[in-house]
Amino acid sequence: MQGRRGTLYHISSQAALKHQASVSELKAIKRFSSTNFATSAAGILKIVVIVVFLIAAAVFLAASTDCSSPVWWFFPLIAFVIIIVMCIMYALFMLGYAEDNINLWVKLDLGLLTLAIIFTIVISILTFTMCNGKDTASYVPGPLGLIGALLLAVNAAAMYVMWRYREEEPPVATDPATVEQRQPARKSVYV
Repeated sequence: MQGRRGTLYHISSQAALKHQASVSELKAIKRFSSTNFATSAAGILKIVVIVVFLIAAAVFLAASTDCSSPVWWFFPLIAFVIIIVMCIMYALFMLGYAEDNINLWVKLDLGLLTLAIIFTIVISILTFTMCNGKDTASYVPGPLGLIGALLLAVNAAAMYVMWRYREEEPPVATDPATVEQRQPARKSVYV
């Protein structure tokens, strides 16, 4: 892991060493560069998810909820864990660690997003059913958690599309006459 490169058009050193890297893989590396990730749909969605879960946890803790469940603290715990994980993953993508090994970091992010979606849906439904309060603010965290789960799913889809999107590549010519036209013969040193 080498971290941030500091240039817009830097091709990862690991991908440059691989001779079999296709054009689409190099374009994927460029999509995950730190400058492109911040303005991509996946990067913006990570920030939106962080804000939604911050608001949901703050409203849950500030509202006077009457939870009949002994596990009432699960909602803010899950929300803060998701906030921390999303901040760490966003920072890792912004620092350029994804450029070195895109497959590892995107698979890790997709796995963490899947776990976060499952935990968020379960804990939001539990908060919906078990926690009720006297004011309307106590009913806000459950739906905000479900909205956060939906945003997590959209973020996972955006990451996957950003990772696996392949443009149509022109077919490689296998005809010997075409290959010779593309690569002129080398001149001999012993003339």
